[in-house]
Amino acid sequence: MKVSQFLTLARDPDIADVVNRLFPGLVPADRVALNPNSNGARRKAAVSHVKVQRGKASPGNITAAIRAIGPRLPKTFTVKDIVAALEADAFAFKNDDHLQAVQNALYFINKKPDTPYRTIEQGFGGRISTYEYKG
Repeated sequence: MKVSQFLTLARDPDIADVVNRLFPGLVPADRVALNPNSNGARRKAAVSHVKVQRGKASPGNITAAIRAIGPRLPKTFTVKDIVAALEADAFAFKNDDHLQAVQNALYFINKKPDTPYRTIEQGFGGRISTYEYKG
């Protein structure tokens, strides 16, 4: 009875690497952790980072689209005006939250020295920023 309980516990995958060090060959090799020093915690799979090409006009390049619609916007405008103009042009957003996608893209556009936009009033506390197109 005790031997069968021991064998059942010894085959537990959470302690398989420890049991294999104490009793080599008792646990099948496919149940032993690849790293014998690990604590049994599972790690996330490695994520390969893809470099995104920026600045080239393509169907999903939001920054190029925002730069292109600048002359058609009102003198002063908000992110909502840009979203409305892009939706009117049937722009293919890659993000479900169009407002957030445009805010992020406009933030990166405004960090560059050759930006065609100028921030007139920075929005705080839930207020939206106001911009103007300077061409």
